Amino acid sequence: MKINIEADSKVRAGFPANVQMQIELPEPKKVFWGGVKLITKRPCKNPLVIASKDVFSQGFFDSGTYNRQLQISIAQKILPSVELRNIVYTIDGCLRVEKAPKSDEELEIVSSRSIIIDSPLDKTTAPSPNPVNFSLGGLTITLNKDVYAPGEAIKVSYQQKGFRQISVKLMQLANVVCSCPQFGHVCTYLEKSPAVVTNANKKDLNSSDGFILLKIPKISEPSHKYQWKPSEETFWGHQFGDVNEWFIDITGKYDNPTVKSIKFQVPITILPNGTTSGDHELFAPGKSNVDFKPKSRPKNVFEVTTPRLDSQNRTFEIKITNRLPSKTLTGVTIKATGVQEGLFETPSYMQGIATWASGEIKTILYRTQPNVTNIVLVIEDNDFTQTRLVAPVA
Repeated sequence: MKINIEADSKVRAGFPANVQMQIELPEPKKVFWGGVKLITKRPCKNPLVIASKDVFSQGFFDSGTYNRQLQISIAQKILPSVELRNIVYTIDGCLRVEKAPKSDEELEIVSSRSIIIDSPLDKTTAPSPNPVNFSLGGLTITLNKDVYAPGEAIKVSYQQKGFRQISVKLMQLANVVCSCPQFGHVCTYLEKSPAVVTNANKKDLNSSDGFILLKIPKISEPSHKYQWKPSEETFWGHQFGDVNEWFIDITGKYDNPTVKSIKFQVPITILPNGTTSGDHELFAPGKSNVDFKPKSRPKNVFEVTTPRLDSQNRTFEIKITNRLPSKTLTGVTIKATGVQEGLFETPSYMQGIATWASGEIKTILYRTQPNVTNIVLVIEDNDFTQTRLVAPVA
């Protein structure tokens, strides 16, 4: 018994990830649940489920192979992958089955694939640059802009009176943000990192004006402030984020050594590699060339009888005939869901069928629920086709 899973190795936030899932059952099994999850890990190493999608619901499966392809949604506000601070993701294929025959104990089988999530396509990631000019204690600093690209040089112009030296440092402050009900807003597994110097320059002054150049390293991580919050009520109170800020630290030393130096900071923005301010073509929406949504078959390829009530066993019996000419279906699942008074769905039951020959009749038993008026049947197979049928209850 095993799971094989294949998924996109890289996807952009806001776009779905394509996933192929295969389960192999060497013997008939009761299945409790099967599906895929998008998972990351908190600083405490506990898994955090960002998104999930059902593939198999509770039911009974014949021995055989079941192949499915699907898409799992990735929200635009998700944290992109940040390997420098161990924010990484996996797509996990999961299957929970009975541990032993006629047992309610569960055995979970998991198969994982790494996936890289890129930052979302958002015009706000390329802000318009603004000039910077300020004066303090006889020192005037001017920057012609506050938005830069990796590898670019920052020109720090100055006018001064009474100073002997100016030093400039390019500083990076990056930290993970994580909170959950267990620790609140103060995570005991997080250590706040101080700002680090990525480049520096200084100049001894012999004139009243001039400039200093400060090179931005080509491998600089772009500025960002990512924060993920779950939409589900059961996860309220959880937060997960990553912040990377840049600023220039400027220190001016006076001619008089007894006078304390002045020090101040100028925040700047560093863009992703290959991005320039106002680069709108970069942010055009992309499209996937592969459609992973299930294909549909005409409803008349299956013949469905009216559900018959077995009051003694409290089940509906439904017979379904494969009317596809000379076509044997493999890895078939039939999912039955009751509808109460045309409004509310009742718990689903799924039957897994290894092979289904043309003209063969299959019987599915669905446990009765109060006031069920229709039973919705969804038939899916290894050809990635899906058929939805409605069987009215007599």
